[in-house]
Amino acid sequence: MPMQPLTREPGQFISTSSRDRQVVERLNALFARAAAEGVSDIHIEDGDHRAVIRVRRSGALENWSEWPLAEARSAQDKIRMKARLSTSEEAQPLDGRMFFETGGRTVDMRVSILPVRTGHSVVLRLLDQNNAQRRLADIEMAESVRERLQRLLTEPHGMFLVSGPTGSGKTSTLYSMLNELNTPDRKIVTIEDPVEYRLAGINQVNVTRHLSFADGLRSILRQDPDVILVGEIRDAETARIAVEAALTGHLVLSTTHANSADTTITRMLDLGVDPFSLATVLKGVMAQRLVRRLCPHCAERTPPSAPEIAWLSHEGIEDLTGRLARAVGCAHCAGTGYAGRMAVMELIAIEPAIIEAVENRSPAVAIQRLAVEQHWYRTLPQAATAWCRRGLTSFQEVVRITGEHANNEQSEESEDDLGPE
Repeated sequence: MPMQPLTREPGQFISTSSRDRQVVERLNALFARAAAEGVSDIHIEDGDHRAVIRVRRSGALENWSEWPLAEARSAQDKIRMKARLSTSEEAQPLDGRMFFETGGRTVDMRVSILPVRTGHSVVLRLLDQNNAQRRLADIEMAESVRERLQRLLTEPHGMFLVSGPTGSGKTSTLYSMLNELNTPDRKIVTIEDPVEYRLAGINQVNVTRHLSFADGLRSILRQDPDVILVGEIRDAETARIAVEAALTGHLVLSTTHANSADTTITRMLDLGVDPFSLATVLKGVMAQRLVRRLCPHCAERTPPSAPEIAWLSHEGIEDLTGRLARAVGCAHCAGTGYAGRMAVMELIAIEPAIIEAVENRSPAVAIQRLAVEQHWYRTLPQAATAWCRRGLTSFQEVVRITGEHANNEQSEESEDDLGPE
């Protein structure tokens, strides 16, 4: 269960003796700075001689400092106590929750402790609850995508799937859709691993050792829901139950392990879902990535070079003469050239030709060819390049997510060679 910030527990780390005063001051300063600077993760990693403090900001890891090992291990004990985790268990991974108060707000944190050769790696994910309140209007996206997502939310039943790697913003997008749907006349239930953001008026269930996605989904169906969010469809049983839920009058939102919108469909078929049932319930599929947003104070825009023009042409991107945005770096962005992140979305709306392709178990490449016929459809590289031309992200970020997309597809092909799951 998420920590409740209304308890009497102190909002920051507290010193219990003169021996731990310096460690507590360091911890409070570290967490306050991380929250103020938009850090998403704090890493405290024991080394052979010192501990390294790293943070992830705008998707990239940065070294912040080094601490003596004794101080780092004392800090880890403080974190364990605040997250209500055992301070004596050294050999097993531990997961917990805690909160930290700074700057007049409360930041929830997910805690992961992993034993490593040199001691422990402690990672804290900072969860800004303000993100849970966002609606579709608060997310920057192509108007053609926004229009179709809004249209999908008017469907009384069916299935919508979002795919992408860990940390690509899938859950945030689905939460924004839930906020649009969250009205007094609807019962909404989610099952997640784990529940990260609290959504008022929505029933949220955690996956545990004793409650799988499939088992939880079965129980949810007995709760008379209108809308169901399944954190991830990982296996054939969950896929089958989710499709059956959509067939029986529920709107089901979920994510899958796939790397593009077209392979999201074939992934469901590979899990053994009946193609006619899937074609009946599917309303849309979307692939998503996050790119770093350029710092508005120092970004530059220049014409593409000859190699860049060749790359754009290869990706089917037209208008090769427009200027491309590039990161530079300045005092405002600590020399990185970036400030924050934004989503890149590839959406396929399910139309009659695609329904027929799903029923015929057509390959992903055939589904994408049909999607291209939807004049507004954009692949991930095309959608990212559109942000680059508007000066919102860099050409380097466009190439990065495209390379990630290609590498993931090759990895999936290798997995498929191993046979069915």
